[in-house]
Amino acid sequence: MLLIRNPIYTGIICGFFATFIIFGTLASLLAFGIILILYILKINKEQKFLLLEFGDEFDQYMKRSWALIPFLF
Repeated sequence: MLLIRNPIYTGIICGFFATFIIFGTLASLLAFGIILILYILKINKEQKFLLLEFGDEFDQYMKRSWALIPFLF
């Protein structure tokens, strides 16, 4: 079974990517890039906290799920 740990973040990032696809402006590309970087940093920070809080249980969950995009991250 394929799981995404952060489906809301994935949806937000996809929305910014769709905005870039629709408008194709430099501003929308920059917004997408900035949002993507910020969410990746946020996810990494949250994962560190959750590993400290839940230990091996969360580590096992991380091994069987994807943070944002299946097969990529």
